Amino acid sequence: MKMKLGLFMMPMHPAQRDPAQTLQEDRQAVILADRLGFHDAFVGEHLTDRCENITSGFVFLATLIAETRTIKLGTGTSNLSHSHPALIAKLLGNMVRSKRHVVYKRHEQEDDGAVPLERLLDELVICGTVNEVVDQVLALREQAGGFGELVYAGMGWVDAGLARRSMELMADEVMPRVNRAL
Repeated sequence: MKMKLGLFMMPMHPAQRDPAQTLQEDRQAVILADRLGFHDAFVGEHLTDRCENITSGFVFLATLIAETRTIKLGTGTSNLSHSHPALIAKLLGNMVRSKRHVVYKRHEQEDDGAVPLERLLDELVICGTVNEVVDQVLALREQAGGFGELVYAGMGWVDAGLARRSMELMADEVMPRVNRAL
């Protein structure tokens, strides 16, 4: 089974950066992911932190529907304490009707609340050269069993060229090698 590549963005940026510029960079990251063939993109939101300037994942993603072609779009979080549940349900319904929604889990049967952050950081953060990343992904698959998607964590584009290159390497070099090995 071919492994898919997804994108998760917790759009954190240095506080001194221009929010208009960082929002544009976040949009460009999702558009690039679509162009590179990423399966889906999840975007976090934050209401009170200047470093995380997407205040509504739904609104941000809605601006990308016309600019992307195949990537499925989903919120990484929805701040329920700041939104009425009926509003979240309506916004989710709009995403579902766009046929571009997804729900993320490491394993289909795994309870989302049962996964400690420390374990995720220790076991699921993969980085290094192309060969090192391929080896780590294959080792994770061997340990965890087959899984259908690897989610790339796209954090703020402090160095836009480096961020683009990293996404390109994942899509054009790492994932083809991983899928050939499966």
